[in-house]
Amino acid sequence: MSLRKHKAFRAIGYGLAGLALLSFALRVAQKALGGEWLEGYYSAKLVNWTYGSAFVALAAFALAAAIAGGFWLYQRIRRGRYEGLEDSKD
Repeated sequence: MSLRKHKAFRAIGYGLAGLALLSFALRVAQKALGGEWLEGYYSAKLVNWTYGSAFVALAAFALAAAIAGGFWLYQRIRRGRYEGLEDSKD
């Protein structure tokens, strides 16, 4: 039996990935808002980033995710499939 089919393993995986992204975002925000915008670091692919550019990239990613989530929620509400609005089809 494949572990990919178990919802608990998927939830744990997404949770760990989200925790890693959140910790990285908090570190970048701390460095950027602390005045260390131009201090550099290397990513896993050995690309030289500054904390300022990483902060801007994370902010753009968060804005894009919020817009996509808003469109998704709008479509769900419009189609009547949001909680409690779904028609029973027998």
